[in-house]
Amino acid sequence: MTLPLGKYHFQIRERAGKNEVFDLCRKSFVILTPEEFVRQHLLHYLILDKSYPTGLVKTEHGIQVNETNKRSDIVVFDKEGHVSIICECKASKVKIDFTTIEQIMTYNQTLQAKYFVLSNGVTTLIATNDAGKLIEIQDIPNYQ
Repeated sequence: MTLPLGKYHFQIRERAGKNEVFDLCRKSFVILTPEEFVRQHLLHYLILDKSYPTGLVKTEHGIQVNETNKRSDIVVFDKEGHVSIICECKASKVKIDFTTIEQIMTYNQTLQAKYFVLSNGVTTLIATNDAGKLIEIQDIPNYQ
C-alpha cells in the first residue's frame, strides 16, 4: 500500500520556533517531527478513508512490555474495546525492516492485535495475524 501523502489538510501552527500539527485523537497540537508527519497521515487515512471512529483510535498508546513502559504510535480498538490494529510509524529515512517488524511483534505480545501496520510514509507494510502467522495484505480493512 502507498500511504496517501499530501492528500490531507492539517492544522499547523508555529510555536516557539517549531511547527506543530493538530492531532485528531489527542485533540491537541504536537511537534511536527518527520515521524509525526507519517503518524498524522496514517491517522487521517484510518479516520477519513477507512471510517474508523476517532473515539476508537489512540495515538501514543502506553503499554508495558517485559516490565518496560513503551508507546505504540497508533492503536485502533474494536467496538468491544479489544485491540484491532497496531500501527508503528517511522520517519521516511528509517527503513522498514526486521527491526521494525520485531518492535511491533513485541508490542503485540501485550496488545494481541489482528492487524499490523508499519509505515515510514514511503513504504507501508500491512499484515494480519492468522493463527500465529503473519500474512501480508494489500490494505487496512474498512471499519465495520
